[in-house]
Amino acid sequence: MEKPIRRGELLSPAGDPEKLRAAVLYGADAVYLSGKKFGMRAASGNFSDEELEAAVAFCHERGVRVYVTVNVMPRSDEYKELVPYIKFIEGIGADAVIVSDPGVLFAVRETSPDLEIHISVITAVIGDLVSGKGHPAGFHGRSLDQHTEHPAALVISGAEDLYGIYACAH
Repeated sequence: MEKPIRRGELLSPAGDPEKLRAAVLYGADAVYLSGKKFGMRAASGNFSDEELEAAVAFCHERGVRVYVTVNVMPRSDEYKELVPYIKFIEGIGADAVIVSDPGVLFAVRETSPDLEIHISVITAVIGDLVSGKGHPAGFHGRSLDQHTEHPAALVISGAEDLYGIYACAH
């Protein structure tokens, strides 16, 4: 029996509430955004905790998924603030977090085991070692790095949990 083809997802960045509205109203299936802390999207306006909560509600009312970036590489002393932040993200109903640091990944897994984890493109998944189903780290989705060669992308994309291929124009 053939596996059904999984429909792609249009994932859009949402750097601030205005860009979030535009992404949703123009048809994004999902958005990724960052709070004021623990995200590498420093050039964006980002979202206060109150704005994050409102953003998740706005998106979910329209059937759009929300992924919150927690893709910094925190110092040891920052982990005491990270755990409550992860609980907050789960509590407002975000669909997933996007992480790049193994310590953050394991903090999410320990703190909020039911929260989906996606691996950030800055993590540069370019091989199939970490892309197989049932990987011990327990993440659900990942995006292939823009430098992934075409044959490798074909091998990796055979995995059921492929999230997307990051593409950008320079």
